[in-house]
Amino acid sequence: MTAQSDERCLNCQASSEGPFCSWCGQAKSARLIPLRAWASDFIGAFVDLDSKLLKTLKRVFMQPGQATLDFAAGRRVPYSSPARVYIVVSAISIAAMTLRGAFSMDTSTVIPGSNADTDFHKRVQFIFPFVNLLSPFLTASFLAVFQRRQLYQLHLAFSFHFWTFLIAIATPLIFIPPTSIWSLVAFAGLSLISAGYLFVAHRRVYAMQLLNTLAVCGVLLLSVPLAAMLFTLLLFLLASIF
Repeated sequence: MTAQSDERCLNCQASSEGPFCSWCGQAKSARLIPLRAWASDFIGAFVDLDSKLLKTLKRVFMQPGQATLDFAAGRRVPYSSPARVYIVVSAISIAAMTLRGAFSMDTSTVIPGSNADTDFHKRVQFIFPFVNLLSPFLTASFLAVFQRRQLYQLHLAFSFHFWTFLIAIATPLIFIPPTSIWSLVAFAGLSLISAGYLFVAHRRVYAMQLLNTLAVCGVLLLSVPLAAMLFTLLLFLLASIF
């Protein structure tokens, strides 16, 4: 098998110079790559994902709102997307909930007349991750109502980052007995932290006046329990139907 000319891309046949095609970005290499290249790509994919994820999480936690600004400014290559970070953190939280038996609760105490059967629990566990994705969209919709001049994509990126922070700091609560006084103390502390984080992040991203920022942040904080309530109702409704 003969190698094609280096001046022409194997993918799009565009004529260009350099190690990469200026049209589609594919590397100018032979059709069949050696096994060491396969291994390098396989390992590099995980390393790249982990480094991007960790860098994004550091940005989200240490500089509230900055990850959203970077995304809006188009600085996206060094970071994971807002949706991907949210999904990864949510997956870790759901795994922790599963280990703690959160999906083996007696649903008859939540929905009168429902049976706490194994099939229902499996449906709840299956539907939970999909319904969980709706929370950032609800928060983004609240932002869109109060700040119509901004694109919805900005609101959505902000919401994904905010909910990533919320889920990450709330996950340890799973391991505290709900009847313990420490559960109440932890919840109160995390609520204050969340409120402070939201204020700083919103102030940095939207640069609104102080009173307007406080008003919007108050509405957004109210959207969190509202999202949780709608989330729970929708979850059990879908699990009951399907």
